[in-house]
Amino acid sequence: MKCIIRHIPFLLLGACFVASGWLKGVDPYGTSLKLSEYFRVWGWSGFVADHPLAWSVCLCAGELCLGLLLLSGVFRKAVAWGTVAAMSAFTALTAWLAFSPVGMSVQDCGCFGDAFTLGHGATLLKNVLLWALAVWHLWVVRAETWHGLKGWRTTACCAVFSLAVPLYSAVWLPPVDFLPFGRGAALSAVPGFWSVRRTL
Repeated sequence: MKCIIRHIPFLLLGACFVASGWLKGVDPYGTSLKLSEYFRVWGWSGFVADHPLAWSVCLCAGELCLGLLLLSGVFRKAVAWGTVAAMSAFTALTAWLAFSPVGMSVQDCGCFGDAFTLGHGATLLKNVLLWALAVWHLWVVRAETWHGLKGWRTTACCAVFSLAVPLYSAVWLPPVDFLPFGRGAALSAVPGFWSVRRTL
């Protein structure tokens, strides 16, 4: 029973990160629109704001890879630190959305892309709970030691797969489009789309 309880944090965290990364990764166009909304509200311009699709691919791949690494159980201590850092950033962002007048102008955080949305209060509660699980998981694995190169093959496979999903959807055609105008429509109209495509 104790062993099962010890596994709950990373299983829940891994499942959540995989779901979030996948739902955003199969529709990176929708995620780029959400990032563009953030950039507009923050008043950002220049290189970052001009390439939302590129940052969308990076965000989707990062979340998906982190979730897969949590579920695979490799480099648990390093992955636990990465999870705490990610959840700290996401929780701070959703707190800003929930309590800042400027943040309230953003309709939703985009945690699950355009698949479905949560209110700011529900999103903040979710992230606080996930942050607590991330800290708990870090506490569980805090005493683990480094095992050299063991697990690098699994890590490489997770990274390649995680990057391939949003890249394929961004450069060719999304397998799923959660927006109402139809799969793949107006994809090339996204700022930064052609610059991403030319780099491949």
